[in-house]
Amino acid sequence: LLAAMQPRGVIKFNFCVLISGFYCRDVELCKLQLEAVPERHQQELVRAKQGAVEMPSFHVWGLEDQLVEPWRSQILSQTFKDPIIATHPADHFSQGRHH
Repeated sequence: LLAAMQPRGVIKFNFCVLISGFYCRDVELCKLQLEAVPERHQQELVRAKQGAVEMPSFHVWGLEDQLVEPWRSQILSQTFKDPIIATHPADHFSQGRHH
């Protein structure tokens, strides 16, 4: 959300890293990221404003995340121009591994 607000002079930074990020569900603010305010926040009803945020971004989410459904993170990534995306097979709390 802050990245989408940057062109309005609210905040200034050069890139963002989003871990289990998701689009804003506030009725007014989601207009910065979504094509329209959905009646219900279900995957088939939510459409991203493709490339609306022209800022370098790195997005990470777990494919088994139950706190932030993976499709919500994917929708957010679509609002950025040329996002870099990395997913992992774990849930919201990915644990480090001993080698």
